[in-house]
Amino acid sequence: MGSALTVCHACDALQQRPPIEGYGKALCYRCGALLYRGFPQAYRVTLALQLTALLLFILMATFPFITLELKGSREETYLLSAAAIFFNYGMGGVGLVVAATTLVIPLLVTITTLLLLVVSAQARALRLLALLVRFQRFLAPWSMVAVFALGVMVTLIKLQQSATLIPGVAFWALLALLPVLALAQLSLAAIALWPAVAAPSGVSAAAVTAHQAGLCHCALCDNLAVAATAASHCPRCGSRWRSEHSRQSTVLALLITGTLLLIPANIYPIMSVYNFGRGQPDTILSGIIKLIEAHMWGLAVVIFIASILVPWLKLLTLYGLLYSTLHRGGWRPRERALLHRITEAVGVWSMTDIFIVALMAALVNLGTVATIAPGPGAIYFCAAVMVTMLAAAAFDTRTFWRDVEKSKTC
Repeated sequence: MGSALTVCHACDALQQRPPIEGYGKALCYRCGALLYRGFPQAYRVTLALQLTALLLFILMATFPFITLELKGSREETYLLSAAAIFFNYGMGGVGLVVAATTLVIPLLVTITTLLLLVVSAQARALRLLALLVRFQRFLAPWSMVAVFALGVMVTLIKLQQSATLIPGVAFWALLALLPVLALAQLSLAAIALWPAVAAPSGVSAAAVTAHQAGLCHCALCDNLAVAATAASHCPRCGSRWRSEHSRQSTVLALLITGTLLLIPANIYPIMSVYNFGRGQPDTILSGIIKLIEAHMWGLAVVIFIASILVPWLKLLTLYGLLYSTLHRGGWRPRERALLHRITEAVGVWSMTDIFIVALMAALVNLGTVATIAPGPGAIYFCAAVMVTMLAAAAFDTRTFWRDVEKSKTC
């Protein structure tokens, strides 16, 4: 047995696992991906932050969010009102997505993390720990509290000129939750849930990747085993070994679906604004034009970037990365991996427009005085964002290095 090893999830590089002091972090020497980070007293800090987040979620769910006063009428809304408004217009699917991504899934992530911290202290509960880690990782990308907060800020700026807005307890709880969740994510990444893995005997010192060394790598607990003698599942956590087979055909199908969904999302109206029974529907582009005409340039830029630029650039980028992979090009694998990480990180912010529509429709619901109704474009846009997120997550960046490895062995 040798020294402790770690394997990069992004490029399969096999490397030593040096200790990290303070708030430092370890990056993969080959692709630059984050391997792990340091955080003093990470367990205690994470536990305190997750308990604080749990309390803030309870406040968000039970107290009023924002109250709107317009022309003598008053509308008090709760956090889930933004989701419920879609059900009123026959768009229950979008309503479920809004409720899940803003409250249900973030709350489940917090509860699961608390259970994970408790179970991690039990040395014999490895299978239960694996189940909780798997569930937490599955939910985490769909927790969109920060994106929802941006949607809230944009909505308040858009409505402040025409109505009086009174933030409630849930609004302030949301603002307090943002730094709590950000710090909790950093501290959780520093907790060593699984013991470090030593190199199995016979591993070649010249091997660059776990695959070249003849090792199976568990993506859940980072366990390593000799491929020739390994069973179909990881003996430590019970997960299947990480497959070397490409999933790019799935990525292509998801990208085509996302492209087809974005077309009607930009053609159909995403919402309609009515004042005293008069108004007209707006597409994403026409809404941006109205913001420009109202000299709200900052909001116009934010919505243009989140709703038009990011979705289309994300599709084009993933198409380009997929093309380079299918044609077995070894060109600049590190840069392509970085581009994929950026694309995956910014793609979720396209949901801002859906949250803006939900909040405005929930707040401006004053009958004949003023009403904002979501349009069918919201259905297609929400579906497009989710599909492209799945496409980015399914992309196997290890393929960027496979041809480089083959060329070196020829």
